[in-house]
This record gives sequence, structure tokens and C-alpha cells, in this order.
Amino acid sequence: MFESIERSRRFAEAKLAEMRAGLSAEFARPAFSIVAVGSYGRAEASDESDIDWFVLDHDSTPTDSDDPRYVRAKAVIARSKIKQPSPGGAFNGVQRWDGMLQDIGGEAETNSTMTRRVLLMLESTWLLNESLRSRALRDLMER
Repeated sequence: MFESIERSRRFAEAKLAEMRAGLSAEFARPAFSIVAVGSYGRAEASDESDIDWFVLDHDSTPTDSDDPRYVRAKAVIARSKIKQPSPGGAFNGVQRWDGMLQDIGGEAETNSTMTRRVLLMLESTWLLNESLRSRALRDLMER
């Protein structure tokens, strides 16, 4: 294997483990999951990479980056010294799960929802609550 690829994998896995430990300590028994996509989702990150992530909520109303869960998670992830996603992009806030299952490709679908759904399926990993992320993928595939 190429050394640079292996180095990126080791770096990403170490940072993912650090974030998972911090988020698990911050949130006891969460009814939501936190998902990383992009270079961290593929385990190909370097110290130059930002982290694209979002809260995937199975129960409540979708909110934005002012949601307390998002704010708390962002603080935990920041302690890992990783660049945060761009403000105002697809990776700032909470995505309600049933919203990802509705209106796929329809006129009401937003760019953020479509981006999150595609990346969830193609290149994602869990940061918090692996079982809910797995359930979300299963629900999407069975749709």
C-alpha cells in the first residue's frame, strides 16, 4: 500500500476515535446520531482536512446550527483541533431523518438534504450512535 494513503488512514482513525470518545462522554444515551462524511467518512483525512459532519435526528424538528446538540458537538469536535465545515454549508445543523426519506429528487428537496443523503450512503461513518446511523442507512436502502 502507498505510505501516504496508510498515513492518512491512521491519522483519520485516530481523530475519529478521539471524537467518538469525546462525544460519547458529552451525550449519554442520545436519540440522535452524528455522522462524518467526506475525507473522514472515507478514513482518508490529513491534518489539512476539514471535517464535514451533521446531526442526524430521528425524533425532533430540524433546526439549524443554533441547536444545542449541534453547539455542544461542535465544541467537542473542536477540541480535536480539526477544521470545521464552512459556515452556511450543508454541514451546519441538524437533519431530520424522515426528511431524508421524503421527496427524493422532488421539487421540495433542498441541496443540503440531497448532499447529506448521498454522502451518508457513499462515504460516511459514525461519530456518535453507530446503531442509529446503521438504521438510517437500512431505512434508506429499503425505501
